[in-house]
Amino acid sequence: MDWDANGDVMVTSSQDKAVYLYTVNKAGVTNILQSKKHGVSAVRFTSEGPRHIVCSSCAEAPAASGSVCYIHFVDNSGRRVLRGRGISPHPSRDLMLVSTSDNVCSLYTYDSSSPVISYNASEVIGVFDSMGTIFALYQSKTSGKSLYLYDIAKYQTPFSTFDITEILFSLEEVVSLDFNPNGKLLILGTDHRRLICINAMDGSFVFLCSYTDEDLHKVDCSDICYPSISPDSKYLLCGCSNGDISIWDFEGRNICRFAGHEGPPYFTCFNPKKALVSSACVKVAWWQPQLLHEKEEC
Repeated sequence: MDWDANGDVMVTSSQDKAVYLYTVNKAGVTNILQSKKHGVSAVRFTSEGPRHIVCSSCAEAPAASGSVCYIHFVDNSGRRVLRGRGISPHPSRDLMLVSTSDNVCSLYTYDSSSPVISYNASEVIGVFDSMGTIFALYQSKTSGKSLYLYDIAKYQTPFSTFDITEILFSLEEVVSLDFNPNGKLLILGTDHRRLICINAMDGSFVFLCSYTDEDLHKVDCSDICYPSISPDSKYLLCGCSNGDISIWDFEGRNICRFAGHEGPPYFTCFNPKKALVSSACVKVAWWQPQLLHEKEEC
């Protein structure tokens, strides 16, 4: 699930192996792209969104056929560019980070099927910051688990390395990585259904929260919820295993929880420009704040 930079258009993937395009003006679906052969998992707008998207094949596809496609929404043209599953497009350049099921994260340009550079580990994922000047990699190795920060202009060697082995459980792995929009913090989503906030300046622990009331243990990828951060860098949003959606501030306090989904909303997303939150389980929902009248109290 993703919004374009202007907050007017949203794109989602679906279990029916299709990509759906929504617009705020019409408050509904305006275009559908089919991907019957490979299915669709992650889907994101490129820096040229909403005209172009990148999407990865569904998790059920075998590793050999896992792919990332670059698609033009106007004429439905697209081509298989490379193997991969996880995607993080650069916010302003024709670049993206792609994670594969065989534990490689690579930096690609959209016009080439050969990576600019690849990073290997037993587990590895990457993400750009909101300005696109740096990117972070999580790497799990036999020697420990670490975060690496790279300058986009000097991507061969990290400028900062943080050992986070002691922050994670021994069998816990990071499955999602997000920069706070102001670039000061990183949110690590794990396969134990925890969200861990790390200081991006020095790697220190800030807070953690969980989106389940059950005992913490390793879960399948189908039971993982993916967080979102508000554009003003003040709030963290995530679906919960009981079907609710929770919002935390960046001191780790749960300040709001709301219900309405039939099942766990695995994907949530703040609109970058409008007072609107989107979420998805079996169905897609848009949430707006309740406007208070002058005489009402907060």
